[in-house]
Amino acid sequence: MLFIYLLLCCVLTGVSGQLPVDYGKYVEWERRTLYCDSTHDQINSGLCWLTVGKDGQPKPAKCNRELAKLQNNQEEVRFVCDIECDGADRDSVVSKYPNSNRHCVRWWSYNTQKIEDGYGKGKWYIWRNGLCAMDRISLEVHCGFPTTS
Repeated sequence: MLFIYLLLCCVLTGVSGQLPVDYGKYVEWERRTLYCDSTHDQINSGLCWLTVGKDGQPKPAKCNRELAKLQNNQEEVRFVCDIECDGADRDSVVSKYPNSNRHCVRWWSYNTQKIEDGYGKGKWYIWRNGLCAMDRISLEVHCGFPTTS
């Protein structure tokens, strides 16, 4: 039975490595805002804070530096922060501030990423790289949590 489950997961996840999203479900959206400071050494990202919800208090974000393998088999350094959207099945990047920041371009130098845990759940992260990771920036994301009503 476990073999069938694993095989089904592999087929469903396909190339993306994620289970498909049921867009027929109702979704409850919750705001997350990641505030990151600029860096002084131009090697590591500045400190980041996370607020959860509309009126959440900023708290230190859980961020780390990782090496990401790209589709062309090259690697890049990314600074990855947990945005605490456990249980969400979708997200929507709403805004960045300042919106005139040319170093931070979605899909190129920052984006969200869901890492599956194998049970249809996963953790959501915002990653930044290059000069975007060195800049002072605020990124707002809405996490979509499936609901029955």
